[in-house]
Amino acid sequence: EGLVEYGPDGTILPSLATSWSVEDVTGGKQKYTFNLRQGVKFHDDADWDCSVAKLNLDHVFAAPLTTADWHGWYGLPAKLESWSCPSTYVLEMTSSDSYYPLLQELSYIRPLRMLSPNMFVGGASSDPLTQNSCPTGWER
Repeated sequence: EGLVEYGPDGTILPSLATSWSVEDVTGGKQKYTFNLRQGVKFHDDADWDCSVAKLNLDHVFAAPLTTADWHGWYGLPAKLESWSCPSTYVLEMTSSDSYYPLLQELSYIRPLRMLSPNMFVGGASSDPLTQNSCPTGWER
């Protein structure tokens, strides 16, 4: 699942995030604060929290994986400037400017479906560039 999902008539609904707020910050940037759903377990019994959300974001948006040859159809990689975990169940994301489709793009089926930390080749401490979420042997 993702942080948010599409609902009736294109409304954005909570999914792994229960709520969010958007704040304009200095320099025309926007900060999105997501309150994450608590008590969620992945199919492999791993816990969901902000560290897992950050792990997924670290892998999808690791430079140089944000260029058009990776995600040319998708505007978010060029706009997302930073993400962090101020607490266990709060994720903050900052965009470089006011990017109206940010929530819509977070609802897409790929590339930001949240994976269990156990699904990453190197686990929760994997390196986004030398290890990734693709199963070993995917390139064959």
